[in-house]
Amino acid sequence: MEKSYIFKIKGRTRLIDVQLASLTDFDLEKGESIEPAAILSDPCITLYCLDFKNEKAVFVKTPSHINIGAHPFFYQAQYKNAEYVIVIPYETFHQLANQLPDPRHLDLIYSVGRCGSTLLSQAFKELPQAFCLSEPDVYAQIVKLRYKPNINRSQLLDLLRSCTRLLFKPNPSHPRLEATHMVVKFRSMSIELADLLYELYPKARVLFLYRNAEDTIKSFLSIMGPTGSHNWGRKGKLRFKLYVALLKLTMNFKTDLFDLMPIIQYYPRDMISELGPLSVPMALWLTGIKRFFDLKRNNMEILTVRYEDFKINYQTILSKIFSYCGLDVSEKLLNDASKIFLSDSQKETSLAQGVLQKRDLSSHELNLIKEFLSKDPEVLVGDVVLPGGIRS
Repeated sequence: MEKSYIFKIKGRTRLIDVQLASLTDFDLEKGESIEPAAILSDPCITLYCLDFKNEKAVFVKTPSHINIGAHPFFYQAQYKNAEYVIVIPYETFHQLANQLPDPRHLDLIYSVGRCGSTLLSQAFKELPQAFCLSEPDVYAQIVKLRYKPNINRSQLLDLLRSCTRLLFKPNPSHPRLEATHMVVKFRSMSIELADLLYELYPKARVLFLYRNAEDTIKSFLSIMGPTGSHNWGRKGKLRFKLYVALLKLTMNFKTDLFDLMPIIQYYPRDMISELGPLSVPMALWLTGIKRFFDLKRNNMEILTVRYEDFKINYQTILSKIFSYCGLDVSEKLLNDASKIFLSDSQKETSLAQGVLQKRDLSSHELNLIKEFLSKDPEVLVGDVVLPGGIRS
C-alpha cells in the first residue's frame, strides 16, 4: 500500500483568502511517513482539501489551543494555523472513513451567498448540541468534478461520504460525543451537490437562504470598492487582489465559471458577456435559485429563508429554524444565539464590514439584471419569493 507522509510547511502561497483550498496553497518539504491511524486519533488533524490529479486527500495539523471551528470560514482558519500537512492516497482515505459512522443528525445550509448564511452558522455554534463547520472547502472542490466525464456518480458519492465522515470526527471545537447535530454551511456553489448529499443522507434537514438578485450582486461587488475608483486607500491592496481574482474568474470562463457554476452554460454566451463584472455574482445567484427549483421538482424537503425577512425578525425565524432541525433550545440559548445578528459574523476576515465598501449599482446595471432575468421563464424577477419559507 502507498505510504502516507507528513510535509513541512516552508511557506504559504495563497494570493487571496477566498480562493478554493488546494495543496498548492503551501510550499512544502516532504518529511517522514506517518501511520494513517493518527488522523483518526488526533482531533487537531482535519481534512483540508483533495488533490484530484494525484488522487490524494490532504489534511492539516493545527494547534490544540486554537479553535478553528469557531472561525467564520473553516478553510481559512485551517490555512492560517496549519503547522504541517499530511497527504494520504484515496485508498487509505476511504479505509479511514469506513472506520467512522455517518453523522447522527445532519443539518445542511445552502445559500446564494451574501444572504446571512454565515450569521446563521455562527448562531448554530452557540448551541452546545450543535457542531457546525462553516465552509469546509472539500465540498466546493468536488463541485468541479461533478460533470467531468472521467468520474461517475458512485465515485462522487464515495468521496462525499468519506469527506463528511472525516470532517465530523472528534474536533477541538466541539467533541463529537457531546453534540447531537452536525451542521455544514456550504459555499454557495455547493448546492450543485445537494442531490448527491440527499441520496447519502435522506434524513438530513436542508435549509436554503437567499436574497433578491440586485442586493446579492451589489454585496458581492462590494469587494471591488466604489465604482470607477482607483484610490482605495490603505485597504486597497486587499480589494485589488479580490478584484483581480474576480476578473480572472470572469475571463477564464470555460475552465472556472462552467466548472463551479455549470448551470450558466444554458444561457447564451452573449447574454452573460453583456453583464460584464456582474456575470460572476449573477451566476452564483442563478445557480442557487435554479438548483433550488430542480431539487423541489425532485421532491426534496427544503426550508427556505429569505434574507429580507430574516433581518427584520431574526429571533423568531431563528427559533423556527432550530425547531425545524429538531433542536430543543432554551430561551436563554436562543437569546445568546440571536445576539450574533447584532455583530459582524465575518469580522477579522477579508470580508469584514470594515474592509469592504458599499458598491451601488448604476441604473444601466440594474436594467441589465432585470432584462437578463426577464428572459428566464422560471425566475423572471430578481425579487423572487420561493416556496417552503419562513415568514417574519
